[in-house]
Amino acid sequence: MASSGKDRTIQVYNIDDNFSQLQSLSAHSGAVTCMQFYSRDPKDSIPSLYLISCATDRSIKLFLFHISTLTFEMKHHIVNNTSIYGMDIDSVRQRIAVAGQDRNVRFYSLEELSTRSIGKLSGSGEEKGFSHIAFDPTGRYLVTSSVQKYVLLFDTYTKTFLSHVYGHSEMILGVRFSRDGRYFVSVGGDGCVFVWKLPNDVTQFIHKHIAYDVGGVCGDSNVS
Repeated sequence: MASSGKDRTIQVYNIDDNFSQLQSLSAHSGAVTCMQFYSRDPKDSIPSLYLISCATDRSIKLFLFHISTLTFEMKHHIVNNTSIYGMDIDSVRQRIAVAGQDRNVRFYSLEELSTRSIGKLSGSGEEKGFSHIAFDPTGRYLVTSSVQKYVLLFDTYTKTFLSHVYGHSEMILGVRFSRDGRYFVSVGGDGCVFVWKLPNDVTQFIHKHIAYDVGGVCGDSNVS
């Protein structure tokens, strides 16, 4: 398990040893805004576990876990165009998406571990910046929240902006798709949780391409 915050550090804990602290990582020069564990399983080598973190210093850090010492070592460093406030991983297409204040969602390849962006998405032009972000279970569709409290839906295959919804009166603190592919959820600082129904064609695509579990919503936090 890992946690992060404004102190620019990442704390790693061992849940099998009464949540004892394994390591403290100090690789960022800005507040760490998001992070996730990522399991890489190349066909021609041994599977590996990474911890991926993003921060307001515009950087994306990939830390490789060493099972022999139970420690993470920084292996890759990517510099984004702007500060990063949201990140999610598409394990289907082996890519990472990050959201920032320049009104763009940028994608980076985890298969090649390249430092160059492999593409980007832009909103309707009215947004002042993006924050939280999430892929659907297939990796095709993506939702992101904006500073103006919108939630936007994108098709990442066709690179098109599909729609946006509005309902929160305060900043949006998280977004996620439901596991059954029928809804996406937004959580706000106004104390509200909104459940939004996805368009029928989006749901049909998700159902066609995954074996889904009807029971619940994926979690999102700065604690992984």
